[in-house]
Amino acid sequence: MAEKRNVRFHVLWVKLCGNSYTGSFKDLGMTALVSVVKQMMRQGSLVKAVQALKATNGLVEQATEDELANALALADKTGMYTCPHTAVALAVLFKLKEQGVIQSHERVVVSTAHGLKFTNFKLRYHEGTLDEVESLYANPPVNLPADADVVRQVIQNRLEN
Repeated sequence: MAEKRNVRFHVLWVKLCGNSYTGSFKDLGMTALVSVVKQMMRQGSLVKAVQALKATNGLVEQATEDELANALALADKTGMYTCPHTAVALAVLFKLKEQGVIQSHERVVVSTAHGLKFTNFKLRYHEGTLDEVESLYANPPVNLPADADVVRQVIQNRLEN
């Protein structure tokens, strides 16, 4: 069962990558990273990767679909338009903060893909239709007629409540 989180950081840097020339996050380095890891595994040098992880005080953590979906929506509430890749990093960041591994005064950098590539995922989250996800921060869409007065009234009502 997911729980709402209120995780605060003194400084949180988020790098939003623009679209690559093809519009694919793979062109922004993900393919290279996967290729390097696969190559290391083939060469039997995965031990070197583990050594590098340890030498830099690195660690490995994971996030469930529920955790990443709610981290995504929580970040979006701040005005970001977050992608699921970044949401995994944010969900793990929240876990590590709660575990005391990362302190609130430490500087954290999260690099992302572009959220516009995942609009269907985001829509399904806010509609509450994602499997295995309890949408804690849902902001359901409102369908309105193409009438400026109706739109203005709905916005006014929402601001007053």
